[in-house]
Amino acid sequence: MKTKQLKLSLGDKLPLFFKSIFKSETPLLARLLILFTFAYVILPTDMLPEILGPLGLIDDALLIPLMANIVVNMLPKEMIQKEMEPKLVN
Repeated sequence: MKTKQLKLSLGDKLPLFFKSIFKSETPLLARLLILFTFAYVILPTDMLPEILGPLGLIDDALLIPLMANIVVNMLPKEMIQKEMEPKLVN
């Protein structure tokens, strides 16, 4: 029996990424990656500082979708399905 795979867009993954920090089902490594992402974006230490103008924002703009993709792939499938149910019904 094949399991049905959900195809999630970035618009679906970002809310899951932000909500999953508060869910008990979220693996510890996923939580740590979320915290790292928040810290990297918020803290002034950066690989490309914002002083460089648009170049300084590129690393932040690339990091968030990349980490959202990685973290959502680490989440339990049941948790993703439960979060996506209301969207699938409408």
